[in-house]
Amino acid sequence: MEEKMTLHEARAAELFLSGAVCAQAVFCAFSDLHGLDFEIAAKLSSSMGGGVGRLREVCGAFSGAAMAAGLLYGFSVPPAQGEKSEHYKRIQLLASRFSERWGSVVCRDILAARMGENAVSTDHVPDERTKEYYQKRPCLEAVRLAARILDEYIENNIHKLKNDTLLHGDYCLPNIVIDENDEVTLIDLDHFGIGDKHIDLFWSIWSIVSYFSKLCFKNAFATKR
Repeated sequence: MEEKMTLHEARAAELFLSGAVCAQAVFCAFSDLHGLDFEIAAKLSSSMGGGVGRLREVCGAFSGAAMAAGLLYGFSVPPAQGEKSEHYKRIQLLASRFSERWGSVVCRDILAARMGENAVSTDHVPDERTKEYYQKRPCLEAVRLAARILDEYIENNIHKLKNDTLLHGDYCLPNIVIDENDEVTLIDLDHFGIGDKHIDLFWSIWSIVSYFSKLCFKNAFATKR
């Protein structure tokens, strides 16, 4: 029986099957965690598809995961003492996990192993997304694996958070209902439980920034009562 997909693995697969390039599918799947606007995330990662602009260099799926890890755990400029080596160690760990399946993080190697070297093209025109495309290429598997590996890394390192607060678990604007009497109701309690207070804080800030950065939401909801 196939192992159940992780949350972001399923989202990445969905995005890839809808037409996103490999890097976009993985990087954008984690938008709920790294907080980057989806459209900006899609554009930022679009160049990494096909092993960087279809040059068949580092696999776009892995690049997407590495970029997401950078936003979640990376360092700024200038990095603090030890930050750079710690993050590079993290990325190399993810690469090692990815390579366990494919033997490489390089796009051309992964494609050649599945389809033969003659099938590896660096032409700038992408192949049409047909049923045969998805069946013969390893790209969907690579997208799923990259997302799963990052999900597992996040899960295995969540012990750094404290479990001392009662949480909603998805404390974002769509789940907060205020009626005409200003009474507040919280909905969608699927993730309700005990955890670190920063989880609800993150979701609330992320949703405010995400929704109110769009003019349509400002006009609809940001009105004086």
